[in-house]
Amino acid sequence: MFNRDPLVLSKQCDPAPHSLAVGLTQPKTFTITVNPTPAATISYPGTPYCSTVPSAPVTRTGTAGGTYSAAPAGLTIDPATGTVSPQTSTPGTYTVTYTVAPAGGCALYTTTTTITITAAPNIIIFYAGNPYCSNSGTANVTRFGTPGGTYSSTAGLSITRHGRC
Repeated sequence: MFNRDPLVLSKQCDPAPHSLAVGLTQPKTFTITVNPTPAATISYPGTPYCSTVPSAPVTRTGTAGGTYSAAPAGLTIDPATGTVSPQTSTPGTYTVTYTVAPAGGCALYTTTTTITITAAPNIIIFYAGNPYCSNSGTANVTRFGTPGGTYSSTAGLSITRHGRC
């Protein structure tokens, strides 16, 4: 005698094997393995990174064994570890994708985050007319490159906030 009631199974995040008795004339036991659904989060907690930084490791929680990729082109990323090399990357903002391949009945899984690489400040300053006599008055700075920053010197030289000596 067969039990004609439908057999309903639902996936649960429980990797332990399960046994199920089906109403046949002879009891039959089936082993069903339910694999955990991949789930992960990734981040680069130090973002933005200056282009002088040698290494920016990813922080991943959840399913291991995935691969990393980035878009657009220009980011140097290790596909196995997710570590980024800002020194060899083009400055910009990138989307990093972590992908876990389909396996054990589970579908492809992806998650994303962003990372920003900023260009290192680049500046050249000089004082025309250098050297100066101690009673020459004010010497104005000439600057090329990244604006901002502060001026400093060794003891004995007075510098205003505008870079004048």
